[in-house]
Amino acid sequence: MLSYLYHIFVIKSITLWNTCNSYYTSLHKMISHTYNDAKHYLNNDHAIWIFLPGHTLPLPRYSISNLPTTCWKYDTSTNQLYHTKGTTSYSFSWLSVTLVTQGTHEYDMDPFLESFRVHTDIHHPPTLNMVYMAWCAKHSLWFPKNSVTMRVIDHQGNDMILHLPTHNDSITIHHGKLHTSIPSPTIPYHETYPMIRPNLSSNRL
Repeated sequence: MLSYLYHIFVIKSITLWNTCNSYYTSLHKMISHTYNDAKHYLNNDHAIWIFLPGHTLPLPRYSISNLPTTCWKYDTSTNQLYHTKGTTSYSFSWLSVTLVTQGTHEYDMDPFLESFRVHTDIHHPPTLNMVYMAWCAKHSLWFPKNSVTMRVIDHQGNDMILHLPTHNDSITIHHGKLHTSIPSPTIPYHETYPMIRPNLSSNRL
C-alpha cells in the first residue's frame, strides 16, 4: 500500500514539475520577446533597414547581429539613407518622379523625395534599387523590381524612363546633387549610298 502511494506521489510530482516547467518556459519566452521588442523600439531598430552585399532586399536592423564595416542603412523615421563613409547630405535634382508597377499601377514619389536625403561621399552614390527599396520600406509596399519603372522629369525638364535593374547604376553625384546619367543609345551603322539629285534643268516631268 505504501509503495503504491509512493508511486502515485512520484507520478503527481513529476506531472506538476513538467507543468510548472512548461509555464516557466512560456513565461520566459514572453518576457524575453517583450524585452527585445522594447529594446529595439527604444533603439529605433524597428525603423532601420540594412542593405547588405549579396542580398536583393534590405533587412531590418534587429535581425542582424553583426553589421559589416561598410554598408548602407535606411531610416524610415527620418527618411534618410546613410553610407558608413558618408560625410555629406545630398538630395535629388529630379523635378518629378512617378513609380509604375506591373505597367499599370502608378505611385507619386514626389512627397517621398521632398524629404529624402542621402548621406554619403562623392565616390559612393546609391543605386537606383536602393532608392526604390527605401520607398518600399517607407510605405510598406513591396513589388518585384523587374516589374518597376520610374518616369522621371530631370532638372532640365527632360523626360526619361528608368528601368530596374537596367539603370541600377545610373545615379551620379555632381554640383552637390544626385543626378541620373543614362548613356545615349548607340545608333546602328547603316551602309550609305551616294545621293542622286534630280536634274532640274531637264524638261521631263
